[in-house]
Amino acid sequence: MKKTDEYYMKKAYKLASKVKGLTSPNPSVGAIIVKDDKIIGTGYTSPPPGNHAEVVAIDSVKGDIVGSTLYVTLEPCCHYGKTPPCTDKIIKNRVKKVIVGYLDPNPLVAGKGLQILKENGIEVEVIKKNKDIVKLNEDFNFWITNKIPFVTLKYAMTVDGKIADGFGNSKWITGSGSRRDVHKMRFKNDAILVGVGTVLKDNPELTARLKTGKKALLRVILDSKGKTSDEYSVMNDDCPTLFAVKEGVSKHFIDNVKKYNKEIWIDDSNDASINILNLLKYLGQREISSLFVEGGQAVLSSFLSNKLFHKILIYIAPKILGSGSSYSPFAISEKINIENVLELNDVSIKIFKSDIRICAYTDYNWHDI
Repeated sequence: MKKTDEYYMKKAYKLASKVKGLTSPNPSVGAIIVKDDKIIGTGYTSPPPGNHAEVVAIDSVKGDIVGSTLYVTLEPCCHYGKTPPCTDKIIKNRVKKVIVGYLDPNPLVAGKGLQILKENGIEVEVIKKNKDIVKLNEDFNFWITNKIPFVTLKYAMTVDGKIADGFGNSKWITGSGSRRDVHKMRFKNDAILVGVGTVLKDNPELTARLKTGKKALLRVILDSKGKTSDEYSVMNDDCPTLFAVKEGVSKHFIDNVKKYNKEIWIDDSNDASINILNLLKYLGQREISSLFVEGGQAVLSSFLSNKLFHKILIYIAPKILGSGSSYSPFAISEKINIENVLELNDVSIKIFKSDIRICAYTDYNWHDI
């Protein structure tokens, strides 16, 4: 029985999923080449400055590629970036048909890739929209059009909504399954952000540690007054770290940052604390397409009050701390009517051994920024 387009596109999606977190600022893309109902080539995006999925797949073909069909999760690029246009390679190898998962939101492509292929006699088709394929590159899709990172907030809490006990301790509210999942979620991102309070209390490593290895994300530390000393991992190890500070931070702190080859970004806004939007714009300019926020109450509240996040991951443990703890995820002094509450959408739930993970999205209009 002849296999369907959906069958081959699903295989291309699985290839793309393998490299999620390794291809930024490029999207994670998978490609399958089929001829006579047989797969003759496969590929996925290489880490920069390597080749795109289409090129990898074409180069993997051992036999005759002429007259084949290319299944690719994202529209092939048609412009010169760090690599030549994928459309040139497809045309040169006389592929008969190209089927894509969705159109590239990059203004340099956005339908132009398929148009070029059509003008060169290649059949093109956009397969029925697959939410999983689009969502795989939700960070790229947002960053490439808005130039600021896609932001995910993450926190763990008890069933009565506490993120720490009355003494400020949060290790460990959730179980090992949830903590392993957090590292998987971190791995998919370019950068991770916490406040200086988390650094001073927990001295975290803030890396993504999986069985297959460790990924050193860019660590972003909100440290407006420069409190982090060289006894902390984020200052003295070899992982990339950016300290976001306010003007007037001490020369000693700046010297320490330089001594340990860390970076510093000075917020010159009139705000009392770090201006989150200005920081996001700076990160976007640095081609940081995704930011994973793991801060405490103050940091989470700042992103919430400024409506500057897209996605939220909540890990809930079957534990109760009671009224002795005042550490709730958010501290917003303004009274909000139930009719005006923030409603999340596209909600999904995953159950671990005992914990529950809730994933949901906001519908903030980012084009107003």
